[in-house]
Amino acid sequence: MRMCSKKLVLLFFVTIIVWLFGSAALAVAQVEGIETHDGGVGVDMKLVGSNDLQGRPAYMPHVQKQGNRYILYASEHVGTGTYLNPLTGKMEYDGTSIIDVTDPSHPIYLKHLPSLYGPPNNERRQARICAGDDLPEKKYPGKYFMVGSEGQVSHTLWDVTDPANPIFISKLIDNLTYTHKESWDCTSGYIAMPQSSPSWKSSGAGCTGHGCDVAIFDLRDPYKPKYITDWGLVGQTPKSTVTPVPAMVHETVIYTDPVYGTRLYGAYGVGVSGDGWLQVADLTKILALGHPVTTDDEIRAAQIGVEKMSYEFGMHSLWPWLHIPMADFAQNVPAAAGPVPGNTNPRVQDFALASTEGTNKEGGCDGWRAMGFVVDLNYPSEPQVVANMDVPALQGKGQLDFCANDARFGAHGISEDLYLPFKNRFNAIAWFSGGVHVFDLRNPFHPKDVAWFIPNVNRNAQPSCATRNGVKSCHTVVGTNNAATDDRGYVYIVNRWGGGAHILELTGKAREQLFAITPAR
Repeated sequence: MRMCSKKLVLLFFVTIIVWLFGSAALAVAQVEGIETHDGGVGVDMKLVGSNDLQGRPAYMPHVQKQGNRYILYASEHVGTGTYLNPLTGKMEYDGTSIIDVTDPSHPIYLKHLPSLYGPPNNERRQARICAGDDLPEKKYPGKYFMVGSEGQVSHTLWDVTDPANPIFISKLIDNLTYTHKESWDCTSGYIAMPQSSPSWKSSGAGCTGHGCDVAIFDLRDPYKPKYITDWGLVGQTPKSTVTPVPAMVHETVIYTDPVYGTRLYGAYGVGVSGDGWLQVADLTKILALGHPVTTDDEIRAAQIGVEKMSYEFGMHSLWPWLHIPMADFAQNVPAAAGPVPGNTNPRVQDFALASTEGTNKEGGCDGWRAMGFVVDLNYPSEPQVVANMDVPALQGKGQLDFCANDARFGAHGISEDLYLPFKNRFNAIAWFSGGVHVFDLRNPFHPKDVAWFIPNVNRNAQPSCATRNGVKSCHTVVGTNNAATDDRGYVYIVNRWGGGAHILELTGKAREQLFAITPAR
């Protein structure tokens, strides 16, 4: 009788675990080497705090230090309709959740800022923030500004100096049919915003009937935005006759480096089985034109390098990973200069991180697998993939099976780390049903997956469905969509299916390595 009771208790707990994690985490308690925590499972990573984001599907986290406070801006994906905002008692469309995470174990929900539009554009997928003190003209000390994409219609600008009371400033671009990830470089003040264009060209389902390119604006003074030009690949300009036309842009990062100046790092093609391109360009040369780009020759004049990826991989993100000290190359003498400008010091090398997006609609293991890549930029005119970052579908003797559900599985966004201890050392990549994975990239030729975490599915999570052979099935699983980090070493993730935001920290050996050059908290 006693043995029977123990078996019933064990069966009860196994049942609870399966219910929490869905079929992607069957028998997770039995998987060797995987730790179970309050709030999830993982390796060398644990949950510090969380917020349910009012049950809203979320797209991307951005953490901004504002004075002595840390503020999380969680941009939201279009959901099933309106959701109750307990702060106002009103039903509101998705937009941006603004949360004080100064104490990460006790996040405080400050404000829900709904989208300006109703269905199907009731979302604000991005939130990019610059401090007035960081912008080059420093006209607005103590102020903070946010740019966000309003559905597929416009890019808007807000004053978020008081994060609990954002103030609308302007629409930077309006009347669009496509938007996506803005990149606002606070050092130079320039911003790149994906948009639909009636005159530029691109291929891809998101740009049917028009082109999708990037609009570059001078946003050094947020109250006086200035349009500079549209931008894209050779073959996409209004006067181009190149065929086939390259794929649509997903994100173009603007990034200022003290050695290389301000460059553009573009990712085109979006997801698996896409027409993937990576591009590096010089913003100074674009500005030197003095007029908007309209020809392929003008693209070539400012473009530093471009790489065509395999048709397995459309590209989602490209993030610079520069001036990396290479311990294994410490004894190498400088190399002879190449025929084109580039880095000749093997002891300190230049790279970028790239990812494709797991866009499989019929289960995470259908078709090609989305993963991350390391791109050698020592000679930026000839970018070359030299390593990849992948997560096995089967872990722990095959019992943690990410192919066993109907959810996306694969890489998505790279954490765009601006601060130590993560910057140019470790990177957090969202992996949809695989949670978040932190890679040690101190030697970019040999990335190491050193920590990961899959949060529990909560009561707000929406089911993910797929149709195979005409039969539709649905599972409630994790959908970690994007990740961010801060200068305290915390990792922030948000859930595409309404599972909320989670604040994590590394533990064990991974934590020791992360803080090897900076004191731990």
